[in-house]
Amino acid sequence: MSTHVDWSTYKSPYFHSATRNTPPRSKEKVVSMLFDELRTSSRFFSFVGAFVALLVAIFLVWMVVRPVSIVRVDGGAVYVHNLPLTTEGKISWWNENKRLLRDKYSIIRNPSHFTIVIMNFWWLCITSNG
Repeated sequence: MSTHVDWSTYKSPYFHSATRNTPPRSKEKVVSMLFDELRTSSRFFSFVGAFVALLVAIFLVWMVVRPVSIVRVDGGAVYVHNLPLTTEGKISWWNENKRLLRDKYSIIRNPSHFTIVIMNFWWLCITSNG
């Protein structure tokens, strides 16, 4: 679809009294007009396409290196901001922080049997007051 010319009739795509009596354009002229319109309208997508890989790479690096912070501990629930994305990262974070949760927050009372719920707030910017 073109806004300048109808490819099947070689005339204007709009029925208006000013364009009703205009003669059809030549096939070469229509092809040229359609190509120019396509090139103009696709310029935005070619600009964005060149930077999509870079933007995705920056986003993925940010997702991996962002710091994890404990927002709040309430009973058996731990509210965390920016928990790692992968299962290995979550297990690694748990192994590094279970002693902190046990000592500072007293969340693990019986080391042989305990249940902890970890709530991930990766999209919410929550700040801790303590």
